[in-house]
Amino acid sequence: MVLRALLFAFGTMLVGGCDIFREAYYQRTGKSEGTLVANIGMPLEEVEKRSTLKLARDFRYPSGEVLKSEQAVFDLELAGTGVRFERCRYYWLQTRKDDSRLDEIIIYATPSDWSWAQVTAVQQSARAKLSADGWTAGRFVYHTPEAQALHAGETDGYGDYWLKDDVLLMLDPKPTAPQPVGSDPHAGQFTLYYRIYPLRWADHPDLEFPGHERPTPAAESKTPQAKPTRR
Repeated sequence: MVLRALLFAFGTMLVGGCDIFREAYYQRTGKSEGTLVANIGMPLEEVEKRSTLKLARDFRYPSGEVLKSEQAVFDLELAGTGVRFERCRYYWLQTRKDDSRLDEIIIYATPSDWSWAQVTAVQQSARAKLSADGWTAGRFVYHTPEAQALHAGETDGYGDYWLKDDVLLMLDPKPTAPQPVGSDPHAGQFTLYYRIYPLRWADHPDLEFPGHERPTPAAESKTPQAKPTRR
């Protein structure tokens, strides 16, 4: 976990440090550097074969997972779906332990210096694309008085958590720098993340999706297999 956190922090610094050069390239040409075709359960070899974006070299964890991560200006195509997100800025692709299939995808959807209004516009566009492709929006529902008291004042997250074929996609806007206590939560600079995982219900005990029954622990789904990709 420590190694993973260090790698992610290093990637964050790279994005912040290189944004100006990537943005200059994009503003000058209007072109991305290629398309990343990926989804949960998809073998990393197929990701490389299908993508026109040249991917980073492998980093292998001592525990057996493989990571590819790099800053770039690219389009993300969620394999096996009709969803495409344009002009993303960074990717983090991690496999399962001793298994080439993807288990975690993190995407920086925007540069790290955008305003809340700019990030919100991208977030709304992503919601529209997911809804049009048949993804289900979820929300947090707290059933006990204790849980309700613990999360008092929080939003239910509706529109930020999406489910399709046991793949969970989270829209996660975050401030680039820590915000002082009591400050305007929408002031400053922000980044929008797409966080994509296999849905593990046990990790989200209060998250509900209309039309999707929570499985019993014994029947909880494993990492989904990649659906046949569209040619």
